[in-house]
Amino acid sequence: RFKVLYNGTEEELRWSETLKKWTKFQSEPDTECDQYNRCGNFGVCDMKGPNGICSCVHGYEPVSVGNWSRGCRRRTPLKCERNISVGDDQFLTLKSVKLPDFEIPEHDLVDPSDCRERCLKNCSCNAYTVIGGIGCMIWNQDLVDVQQFEAGGSLLHIRVADSEIGEKKKSKIAVIIA
Repeated sequence: RFKVLYNGTEEELRWSETLKKWTKFQSEPDTECDQYNRCGNFGVCDMKGPNGICSCVHGYEPVSVGNWSRGCRRRTPLKCERNISVGDDQFLTLKSVKLPDFEIPEHDLVDPSDCRERCLKNCSCNAYTVIGGIGCMIWNQDLVDVQQFEAGGSLLHIRVADSEIGEKKKSKIAVIIA
């Protein structure tokens, strides 16, 4: 028999003749990261994360600290959003991830640099990847349901403002001597 719990978890129960009761055979989702979009838009779910299972992709910050269902927002606007001509947007690469939902396939492109350029030309483009046998995939919407894996998975190139590259938001301290 199947049972759906209050949190949406589905359990398959089987009758045990030995114990004379229903016992749990399996449940879905299996882990917290298997819950759809557990860490919200632009969030990454990692069961082995050093600071909890949810984090934001680099260049993003939580919309509401402690409420991961609200996801993350971009810290620094992209070049096309700032209407300036200095500093091109860049890409940071996430490795070994479950790709987000709602991609737009661009089957005519198979070269990573062409895919990157197509993404840069569209201000709505948030990320891209190139998969062998499929080609270029572009995300023009929020990144939804990203999971970090220990091994396997895919590369995902996240678009960020140029000021986010090589920067871990170091604190700058000025000392005034009077």
